[in-house]
Amino acid sequence: IYMGDWSSDVCSSDLDLSSSVLSRGNNMNRARWYSGSTVLLNGEVYIQGGSSGTDRPEVRALNGTFRLLSGADTSTFDFMYPRNFIAPDGRVFGYDSNGRMYYVNPAANGTITNVGQFASSYRASDASAAMFRPGRILQFGGNSNGALVIDITSGTPVVTPTQSMSSQRRLVNATVLPNGQVLATGGSQVHNQLTGVNNSAEIWDPTSGTWMRGPDGQRPRLYHSMSLLLPDARVLVGGGGAPGPVANLNMEVYHPPYLYDATGARATQARLTSAPAQIDIGETLYGDRKSVV
Repeated sequence: IYMGDWSSDVCSSDLDLSSSVLSRGNNMNRARWYSGSTVLLNGEVYIQGGSSGTDRPEVRALNGTFRLLSGADTSTFDFMYPRNFIAPDGRVFGYDSNGRMYYVNPAANGTITNVGQFASSYRASDASAAMFRPGRILQFGGNSNGALVIDITSGTPVVTPTQSMSSQRRLVNATVLPNGQVLATGGSQVHNQLTGVNNSAEIWDPTSGTWMRGPDGQRPRLYHSMSLLLPDARVLVGGGGAPGPVANLNMEVYHPPYLYDATGARATQARLTSAPAQIDIGETLYGDRKSVV
């Protein structure tokens, strides 16, 4: 699903992956430039922010229609790319570029609850974030090389600094790896400039709370860059530019360390051959067995 990316754009579009056909959908209630979208547990899509959608979020129903959440006032939050995640209790937890945290209940007309703000040194619209475990979020990049963990498993956010990255990385991208670690790629010290560029693949380990710096990519990845975990556990890294000091209409593929054994040869990759029909939040899957963690 695509939701508008310009201040005057209210349209939505649907891509059918089986046929690669893109079709026009219903209009949103607000035009949203730099908004954020989050898939809810029931398959609906929660949409917040955007320069012309600061007053209220909205939800795209399963039938493609949009409803405005008149009971959730988001006008005090920054409009650029709110970081929103599904909390363990099914609500939407998020924070804006100024570190203001909140919960949104998207049911019916919606409600919103403010739950604090984290330190300014970890903020910025060009930072990145990833939920690496249910209810646990890694926030990093932007204003500094710092990183922190936001734990919402108890309901009340607990914010704890973790080890800093090797350098400040604005416009850095986050990718959750299959082993639960978080990969950082791209970024530079100065927003969308070739100053203090960091091309390295840095991996954060949630067990030790430390970063490991890996090999460098060949191209700087700045504004409008991306990273994507591939089905074979490699990571696709690409883009960057338009506008910018580089216009990278190209991709690179990163091979994480878990693809190799102690000798440097390609390791035998694990394969999932059986699985239960469903896995609930808070459960860990071991082959065809489940356990609550």
